[in-house]
Amino acid sequence: LIPFLTELDLLMLQISRYQNVRLNDLNWEVWTENFNNGLNQFTTFSKGDNWVAENRNRQGYVSVRSKNTNAWLISPKIKLEGVYNPAVQLDHLLNIKVNEATEVDKELVNRSLKVLVSLNYEYGDPNAASWEELNLEDVNLITDFNSSLSNKISLARYEDQTISLAFVLDVKSREIGGHGLLWQINELKIWGATENDELEVLERVDPTVYAFQHDFADGLERFEQLTEGDSALFQATERNGVGYIQASGHNPPKTGSTILVSPAIDLADGDYSLRMSQTRNFYAASAQEKKFIQVMIGIDNEDLNAIEWTELNFERVPPGDSWDLVESEWLALNLKDQKIRIGFRYESNEATGEFPNWAIYTMDIREE
Repeated sequence: LIPFLTELDLLMLQISRYQNVRLNDLNWEVWTENFNNGLNQFTTFSKGDNWVAENRNRQGYVSVRSKNTNAWLISPKIKLEGVYNPAVQLDHLLNIKVNEATEVDKELVNRSLKVLVSLNYEYGDPNAASWEELNLEDVNLITDFNSSLSNKISLARYEDQTISLAFVLDVKSREIGGHGLLWQINELKIWGATENDELEVLERVDPTVYAFQHDFADGLERFEQLTEGDSALFQATERNGVGYIQASGHNPPKTGSTILVSPAIDLADGDYSLRMSQTRNFYAASAQEKKFIQVMIGIDNEDLNAIEWTELNFERVPPGDSWDLVESEWLALNLKDQKIRIGFRYESNEATGEFPNWAIYTMDIREE
């Protein structure tokens, strides 16, 4: 029966094209992603809380919870060449925890969810590309985790083109109360009518040439720590499923300093720059003024204690009084044909009660 129905679908497709009559209900599932194996070919972008892939009861999903973020979940490139009546559909849920006395602005909540499509997004910051918003319609706000299917969102205007889809949670702390919104996507489906055997999707490839990259969610392998006094160490931890490293001399109180030293990094005859993502909370302004936190660069030496460090001063850094994650600009290193180390120096002082908290998420060095 299934082969017969498949042949009937293809016959209807040929007839509709021949007669130039659009049959809006003529489409079937041509591609799906259930996130059982993580993000797969999807990518994320955020300077705050971000999308993470998780698994519950052997069912994969992606989700983001926040009351202050602009978090993008971006599909691989989807080729709609030869696809008639394309559409996208979500198996998803929207959950919010608020005080019983709090009135939820449902219109505001629905405006916080965006489904976007782009014809020119390649890689990196999606704000550099052009995006058009699709009509997701109202999403039911629930307090449990029972998902539902969205309507099929038409992609007909993008027939025969290659597109990127983005699912964006855009909320501000002043607008959304409680624990913020949770948007969870269990499955994404692409519908269409096509004679092709399968829909072609293209994985994104980062065009940047990197001399070094490290995501501290992977821990501190190949990094070394130099300490003076009773110093706090950098330790791996995680928050909302996102891993990073953290140094805090607060509990138990510590007096001393630690330099976290990167592996040796070879720079060739070119121009290089460094970018990092971090949070900083100094608690006391004096700790910030006294340089209790520094990012440094030095020429490699077999004796790490003999390295002469120079401070790197980023313009875009955390304000020092919140937990907001901040990604720095690309800072020129002004070194070439050298083997270098990057150092992260942390200090705390039990006598003065200054115990800043420093969390580092990523560091990248690229060739310009």
